[in-house]
Amino acid sequence: MAPGLGPTAAYTKVPRAVCTLLVMVGAVASVPLVWAVGTLLKEFMAFPSLAGLFLLLGVVRKVTAGDFSGKGTRYSVEHPTAGGRIGVM
Repeated sequence: MAPGLGPTAAYTKVPRAVCTLLVMVGAVASVPLVWAVGTLLKEFMAFPSLAGLFLLLGVVRKVTAGDFSGKGTRYSVEHPTAGGRIGVM
């Protein structure tokens, strides 16, 4: 393993400390508070994905323009055991 990339590297100390702190707080906090914090943290994780999806909406439309036009593209796939080609829409 490269020097400085092991489990005791400096960049792992902060997340470990935060995780340890949250475990200790969760052990003594009320259940509704723990669920509320969990929900809030899940929403924080979803935000960058939603922002990226919104920012890449134009690219997604260009890439998938033919997929939903109703015309469809016919692909042919070689099946290894059937010994023939399988048409996939």
